[in-house]
Amino acid sequence: MALYLGLGKPFGMYCNPYITVPTSKELLRIADEFNEICNMPNFTGSRDGTSCYMKCPPNAGFYISIKKLSLIELLGVADANCCFTLTDAGAYNRGNYSSVFGDSSLGKAFRSGDLNVPPIRNIRGTSISIMLYFV
Repeated sequence: MALYLGLGKPFGMYCNPYITVPTSKELLRIADEFNEICNMPNFTGSRDGTSCYMKCPPNAGFYISIKKLSLIELLGVADANCCFTLTDAGAYNRGNYSSVFGDSSLGKAFRSGDLNVPPIRNIRGTSISIMLYFV
């Protein structure tokens, strides 16, 4: 079974199907690509997520929505070439999107420094230093 991205071709044709946590060097390369393609310095990824509704067995411990369905959040971060660099599945939708990210394993790893994000870097061609970030 292939994952399709709305481009009409399987996901594996565009990107590596196995995702590992990017190293600091890879994040710097991603930031350089975003700067080159989108003119966004020190930008390391575009984050998005979606809620997946599912029917869950009784007493399973999942969050139940108003619609009496269980919700689970899928989160992903993509690089400048629209390839996933980080993914997370399993945050339960109990609040707004920012709290879902903060409570997810991806958000916790970001806050604790486990994502190898270099702390600060000069904007290319200037002496201005800013943190690397993703939105």
